[in-house]
Amino acid sequence: MALLGGTIALLIYVIIIVLVFKLVKSAIKTLLIAILLFGIILAGTTYFVVKDLKDMQENFPDQPKLILLGDGEKLLAGFTAVDITSDNLRYLSDEELSKLSNYYVEEDYDTLLDINYKFFLFNLSMYDEVIAEGVEIQDIGESLVYLSGEKLTEALYSNNPIDTILNIVVDKIVEGQLESIPNSDQLTDEMIEELKNQVIENAKAELANTSPGQLKAMLLSLMLKEKIEKEGPSSIFMDLKNDEFKVYPETAVFKLIKFTPSRFIEGITSKMNI
Repeated sequence: MALLGGTIALLIYVIIIVLVFKLVKSAIKTLLIAILLFGIILAGTTYFVVKDLKDMQENFPDQPKLILLGDGEKLLAGFTAVDITSDNLRYLSDEELSKLSNYYVEEDYDTLLDINYKFFLFNLSMYDEVIAEGVEIQDIGESLVYLSGEKLTEALYSNNPIDTILNIVVDKIVEGQLESIPNSDQLTDEMIEELKNQVIENAKAELANTSPGQLKAMLLSLMLKEKIEKEGPSSIFMDLKNDEFKVYPETAVFKLIKFTPSRFIEGITSKMNI
């Protein structure tokens, strides 16, 4: 009986060793497969990222980009440019924006892209800080006029943003003219109103060739410049990561940014003095 018991114990021990060996072997095999797959994915990702970086280095600086501002499914403004921070921008007309809106709703991004290298669709919420502080716009002369966030938003949604802007600009111009007129405090309300109407007519003549869509696009370009100036270009990377804007085509570099930890992005951009 003792011999039988010892034999059974030995058999159980051998079975356990075999099972453990198989489990370890299976785990090692699984680990090796996982490492191999990870290596393949990493190599593939690296290849596409490097390829994309090379393509962007060659084409991004010299090719036109389409910049759009949207809120949900509604496109509010847009412009095209080679250098989006320059003054050499082509503002989209109302007709162009309406056509692009249809392509956007239908998700026909290739047609929306057209001849442009890429298009960027910025969400209005991306500019919350800029809107909160308001912006300064140049009036008909050389002076600057403050446009509050409320008025800025109103203009972007308005079918006639020119009137929204003019009401603010004209008041500023009239105020300046009154200061230069001797004894202006003796002018009647009717005379001041007549002066204001004259300024409005002159301002509308200046903006005769500017459509509502083009004026909104001007505001968008101003907002973008304000954002970059105040928050830094690195904020754009964070907005992309937080899905505050869409890029099309969304190639490897942009996909990688979305999966990169925020601290890493901040560290890299700070070292690059971006």
